[in-house]
Amino acid sequence: MSRTKLAIAFFLTIFLSITIMSFAILTPSWAQQERKQIRGTKDGIIVSCEMYVMGKMAEGLIIGEELFRVLPSTVILDAEGRKITLRELKVPCMALVQYSMKTDSRTPTVNSLQLLREFQESINKRQVGRRAKNIKEYEIK
Repeated sequence: MSRTKLAIAFFLTIFLSITIMSFAILTPSWAQQERKQIRGTKDGIIVSCEMYVMGKMAEGLIIGEELFRVLPSTVILDAEGRKITLRELKVPCMALVQYSMKTDSRTPTVNSLQLLREFQESINKRQVGRRAKNIKEYEIK
């Protein structure tokens, strides 16, 4: 009987260790930001933090593993503080993002974005065009 209890305790310990390590490894990068500021409003929350912007689509930005909606009223600034359009934003990049989460919506909405750092592989989709076969040839540095 003691061997059974010992085996159960062993497997339970292994299972809990794997679960905790998986959570630490698989947590999206945007959720691990240290300087995150959260403010509550009457219909949701507003979050401001540095985030890794992975891509962009017509509907919005891909941050971490989620789609963040971008509205026409969203303010997008480059590293020098000049206003730019979503098309002019080069991705991937690191940016200071302020977004809101409404209680009745699951999709976060970007209120403002300021570019902090572009990466060497960052490209501007508008300049590359749709027919580019090898994006590396069209890198903007």
